[in-house]
This record gives sequence, C-alpha cells and structure tokens, in this order.
Amino acid sequence: MWDIDDTIVAASTAAGSAARAIVRITGGDTWAIVVRTFLAAAPLPHQPRRGRWQGTFKFPAVETGVAAELLVWARPRSFTGQDLAEIHVPGSPVIVDAVVSRILAEGARLAQPGEFTLRAFLAGKLDLDQVEGLLGVVHARDRDTLQSALDQLAGGIAQPLRQVREHLLDLLADVEASLDFAEEDLTFLTARQTQDQIDRLRQQLQQTRDRMADRRWNRPAFRVVFAGRPNAGKSSLFNALAGRSLALVDAEAGTTRDYLVHHAEWDGRFIELVDTAGVEALPRSPEREIVAQAQAKREAQLDQADLVLLCVERDLALTAAEAELRRRESDRIIVVRTKADLMPSDSAVLSNNPESLTSAVTGLGVESLRREIIRRASVDSRSESMTVTAISEACLDRAM
Repeated sequence: MWDIDDTIVAASTAAGSAARAIVRITGGDTWAIVVRTFLAAAPLPHQPRRGRWQGTFKFPAVETGVAAELLVWARPRSFTGQDLAEIHVPGSPVIVDAVVSRILAEGARLAQPGEFTLRAFLAGKLDLDQVEGLLGVVHARDRDTLQSALDQLAGGIAQPLRQVREHLLDLLADVEASLDFAEEDLTFLTARQTQDQIDRLRQQLQQTRDRMADRRWNRPAFRVVFAGRPNAGKSSLFNALAGRSLALVDAEAGTTRDYLVHHAEWDGRFIELVDTAGVEALPRSPEREIVAQAQAKREAQLDQADLVLLCVERDLALTAAEAELRRRESDRIIVVRTKADLMPSDSAVLSNNPESLTSAVTGLGVESLRREIIRRASVDSRSESMTVTAISEACLDRAM
C-alpha cells in the first residue's frame, strides 16, 4: 500500500525529445529536496510559497548544471494538497532521466501510476467524476471525446448534482420548519408544491443519468487490430469475433483494401475490432497506388492499436518482419494461428500451441480468443473509469 506521506517524483510530460520537459515532485520533503538541487538566480525563501524562479538544476558530477525553471505550490493550495514543485528543463530524455535520478537520490521515490491523482482525490481537490474525466483526457483519441472529458473534469456532472443536493436541503429545511412551527402564522410550501419540486429535481437527476450513459458510450474503446499477410484468415476471424459477416471474404488474396471497424460490448467492456489489409509488396501495376494507400492505412491503425492480433495461417513459419513485430510489440501482440480446420491432426503447431489456434469455420479457439481480449481490456487503465461510471450510475438510480 502506498504511503501518501512519502515524497514522490515523476516525469509529467510524454517520453521523447521536446523543447521542454517537466519533472513533478510532491510530499513532505519536497521543499528540502528543491533547496538541495536547485540553484535559483534569486534567493529562495526559507519556507515554500507559490512562485516561479529561474536558475540551474545541479548535478554532483556536472559543474555547470542545467538551466531550469522552478514552479512551486505550497500546501494546502496545490493539486495534491501537499507541497508540490515542478522543474522545467530542456526536453532531452537524458536530462529528464538525470533529474529524476538526482531527486530519487535525495530521498524521494518514484511515483506509481496515478499516484498524483490519488493524492488529489484524497485531499478533496478532485471528486471521482473528475478523476474519471482526467483519465478520459489522457486517453482521448478525437476532439469530441477530448471535449467530453474536459467538460467532465471541469465538473460537468458534479455541478448539477450539487445543485440538486442544495435544493433538497432547502426543501428539507422548509418541511422541518413547517413541523416545528405548525401553530405559528407562517407560510410554508404546501404538500403539492413540495411534491412538484421533488418531481422537477428527479427529472434533473434523470437528465444527468442520461448524460452519463451517453458519455459512457462515447468513451474510447479498447482497439483490437487484425494484421498479417494477405489471405491469412484475418477477415474470417474478424467476422467470427463480430458474430456476423461484415468483412468480404474471398479465396483470392488482397480482397481487403480499406480497414473495417466493428464496435462491440463484451462483458461490459467496449471493444473496437479493426480489420486491415494484408502486408504485401507494392506491385508494378496500375494498382500500385491503391495498394500503397491500403498499406498506409494499415500502419496507421497498428499505431493506434491497444492490441494487435497477428494472424498467421496454419503452421506457416513467421516471416522476419512478423518475428520482429512480435519481439518489438510483445506487450500488445498476440500471434493467432488461423485456418486450424485445414491442419493435419499430427501438426506440430496443433500439438504445441493449442492456445493460439483458431478456425472461423469450426469456431475452434474463437471464444478463447474473445476471453483473452476481454482480459486485456479489463486490465487496461480505461476500464477503471468504467467502474467509476457504473458506481455513479447506480447511485443516481437509487437517488431517483
């Protein structure tokens, strides 16, 4: 279990080269670590306070250090409710790693995924709905989804709920006063008026519930992309997992020229299946441009995939490119053997790799593959926000 009093550090910008990178620190020893590692152009105060300072981040083995900017927020008026500092340095991965390593050497520990947000939640800076919105911002793949997540982070659902709560408290106060001062010559809401206001508040809750349901369906799905050589059985397997014939299937290789998308909900997980064109060399023919476009679209879909199903026909060996893809993307790739119904019963692949075998004709391995996809989607960080949404929806249902 994490100790929320620990001082933690993490790079808060994306990996890779950039003009600027940010390293964030929070916890009880934040200011002490800052004083030991940052040489400000103007003297730093004795106690942490909100401000910005130019200076140099110091390294024990480097005499000149690195030009840096320091931003500080003192507790409790910070994102985490603790002293929080950001060190802005040139966006070189080497420099960022060196800054994080120096801060770790000064007594901080590396933050776990989501730990800064957890501290913000525990400090009352964010509610669960806003935490979900923050996760939605991280995973947004298009402008509409990003805007929805930003609205949620800004309190798009929490604000109307707070208004309903305040109105209910006012109604309760009026009812209690009418009971306490029943003999007095005072005017209170009638039973009919009270019921009408409750009905209006119930309608507001229903509208909020509907907005939450719409937002849940608009959440980026777990994207599963089918890849492989032409005629490797990708489209047949795509249809088998989709449960209906969506992709055109033909014995002739190269039938698929564009990608095809199917949206599904499996065990409460939103899955996006994407069938793509097979990997092939560009022909010397009038179709060269069409094939090139299909290959470019396939590569774009692979870049956006959360999981890649590399389809390899029966007991064929992997090509050098397929083996390299499996090695490079081992954490998000499954090698799926297709057309298992055409294998001889004594096939080495059949005996040694039963978990990877599928047949769109007989259904062999299709359900097992579906369960594996659901398992991968369940451990994806976006599934946590779905749990938060389900809890919120259940609470609204009870309130109504």
